[in-house]
Amino acid sequence: ANQEPIHVQIRQRKGRWIGHTLRKEPSNVTQQALDWNPQGKRKRGCPKQTWKQSILDKLRTTGLTWEAAKKHANDHKKD
Repeated sequence: ANQEPIHVQIRQRKGRWIGHTLRKEPSNVTQQALDWNPQGKRKRGCPKQTWKQSILDKLRTTGLTWEAAKKHANDHKKD
């Protein structure tokens, strides 16, 4: 079985999904979900981290910014 580890596959798929989502129209619900900021309080010990925040953390480790990711997604050409 010549498969990549699951954590590598998940990281790659998240990257493809975020690129796919960033290319959608701003009125699209998935595009709006990226900018959604949940309100209210969480139980103690439960951080209020959005999916976008987790993506931003990963981008920082690679040296990219959110704007650079958006630009890269919009420059993407389908083969």
